[in-house]
Amino acid sequence: MAGESMGGHITAVAIEHYPRAFVGAMPVCGVLGDAELFDYFLDANLTAAALTGVPVPFPADPAAYEALVRQELPRLDGRWADVVEQRSGGTRPGFDQAFAYWSALPSIPPLTTVPFLFGLYPGLTGGTAGIAKGNVTSNRFTLYQEDANPWLSRDELRLNRDVLRVERTDGPSRGLDGIPKVDGRPPVPTLSMHTVGDLFVPISMEQVYAQRARANGRSGLFVSRAIRALGHCEFTQPELRAGFDDLVRWVRTGHKPGGDAILDRRTVADPRFGCRYTLSDRPNFGAACPSHAA
Repeated sequence: MAGESMGGHITAVAIEHYPRAFVGAMPVCGVLGDAELFDYFLDANLTAAALTGVPVPFPADPAAYEALVRQELPRLDGRWADVVEQRSGGTRPGFDQAFAYWSALPSIPPLTTVPFLFGLYPGLTGGTAGIAKGNVTSNRFTLYQEDANPWLSRDELRLNRDVLRVERTDGPSRGLDGIPKVDGRPPVPTLSMHTVGDLFVPISMEQVYAQRARANGRSGLFVSRAIRALGHCEFTQPELRAGFDDLVRWVRTGHKPGGDAILDRRTVADPRFGCRYTLSDRPNFGAACPSHAA
């Protein structure tokens, strides 16, 4: 079973619901954190509002929210980018380029006149855009940080005090409707890939799944690989083939292939993070991998 983006979510759900139907799985750039993707959208927008002092209602009306975004944009500085970096996967190479790349893109309808991340605003219908009956987003206990230091600075304390707090009224579905829950219980070998600079479906989705798999004692059935690219699902065909071939060998031989330690902050922050499985450098990512420079 394989799928990308929402298809990655479907892949993760399918193997858990029908474990005997599949022998292996390859979700790529997938929504492996189910409703936590909506939490990320919520966080990006509410922290921008808190940092600029622009009050944002929840849920927000698209027309009214667009006007609020235009008030926020001139007041934003590098602190917001730092918060987005930590919430999307942590300190990592290529983030500055990724933030510039995604900030230059227009957002999705109906907010096509504002930068991309602002179109993923708190939600047309309570954070779910009609996918679920209620609001599945929450930042009630979210701790916002601007760097990897666990000790909060005065600015971080102020941000956490000022940000609007939202509580969910509905959760991920235990079935196949709404937003299906991903438990992180892979029953078969599962090899996933994610681009480091994706800020639509960020690499934090891999981290959420890896944490759940570890908590369930299933880490031995999950491999995650980082690819040094900025776009959503921006893989080359050789990179996808290499991942799929390794998955097939894993299924046939039982020998688990290599991956990236995406839960290790030092590994993720290393300038070489993602080099091992990136087969061609993307010029817009930043520094090339040493092994590709020859």
